[in-house]
Amino acid sequence: VPTPEGGKAGSAWALEMRTNQSDNDAEAGQDDLETVEIKDKLERELTRADQPVFIVRVWLPPFDQWTQGDHANFGFRQTARLSNNMDYYPSIFLVYNRQVNPEPLLVLGIRTGLFRTDVKDNVPYASITQPGWWTLAIAFDGRGVGHYYAYPGTDNPTEKDEAFNTTQFRTKDSKDNNVLMDHMGYSFFSLGFPIAKKISPRFVIDDYEVWVVKDTDGNS
Repeated sequence: VPTPEGGKAGSAWALEMRTNQSDNDAEAGQDDLETVEIKDKLERELTRADQPVFIVRVWLPPFDQWTQGDHANFGFRQTARLSNNMDYYPSIFLVYNRQVNPEPLLVLGIRTGLFRTDVKDNVPYASITQPGWWTLAIAFDGRGVGHYYAYPGTDNPTEKDEAFNTTQFRTKDSKDNNVLMDHMGYSFFSLGFPIAKKISPRFVIDDYEVWVVKDTDGNS
């Protein structure tokens, strides 16, 4: 579709994402849309040594278009694996649930087979105060700690834009180990809407990017 007003400079076209199939996923009211298998694309896995950063710009529709049901959400998500070989899903969800809050919220999602952590309170960007263009980013440092960015506009993220990181909440596994990324699997989006066969709100994404550091030999 033509890039909605206020998008990144130079962008003429963007990708509209909607679903009316949110009843056929393992999660009720959710449709997972895969973006890229990293190993297939790069012929190798991304690890914590790469310090990968995943960035996307998303256009949020006016809030009154989120209210066709009690709950609607958009998720920017990655699959990752811990050093103990458990999968988890570093995610940022943009959620409207009028039974919980009259305004859309940002929700941090970290899940493994042992636990799920959703954080809604006490973070700078807990409430989405305006529709339009937002930038979302999930970054991993050399230790494998996840850092999450969410803010209005389309500029590249800086330290001031960090909304939360996994060490703030001391997320642990059953053996009291920190949740640390070992390597990445694939990147995907989730669209949620509870009314089967009804089309979800209109979201638009643009300028999806993955950045990695270069090693000492200059290889990226």
